[in-house]
Amino acid sequence: MTADFQSTESDYISAHTAWLKRHPFSMLRSFWYPIAILVLMGMAAADAGADRKAAVIGVLIAVVYIIVSLLVIRWRWHRTFIKTAWMQQPASLTLDEQGVKLKGLNFENREDWKGIKTICETPGLFLFFMPDKRFYFLPKRGMSEMQIAEIRSIVSMNAQGSAKLAAASM
Repeated sequence: MTADFQSTESDYISAHTAWLKRHPFSMLRSFWYPIAILVLMGMAAADAGADRKAAVIGVLIAVVYIIVSLLVIRWRWHRTFIKTAWMQQPASLTLDEQGVKLKGLNFENREDWKGIKTICETPGLFLFFMPDKRFYFLPKRGMSEMQIAEIRSIVSMNAQGSAKLAAASM
């Protein structure tokens, strides 16, 4: 089965967000320092004998740092999408008994089923995760229920890693 699609920035952001939901510790690792400050300052603010004003300021600084860092991550995703030429082009994703093939105007990548660690379905995407943190995504936008059911069927028959697919709607 081959599905043609055009990526949008919201698809790209949704795919990254889904990846982060599946790998929450990678996000926590990058924020260990402000989280540690937040916890320590929160404990200090709760302590009746401590200087509460300094502790509250520490908590606010840690929260602002985390918020700004999250905004920078989102901005980087935006810039990556804008600067990456192949994301602006029409592409196709082919699922068959051998694996998954992602093809665009200037590129072609193939991944065998045994090389796909996890497959999951979100309300707007199918995601194919590889062990090395790469992933392919296929937007459901514009697909019929029959096409979505066919993709679920192919994945169910061939997936060698874990597959978390939504139940077919009746």
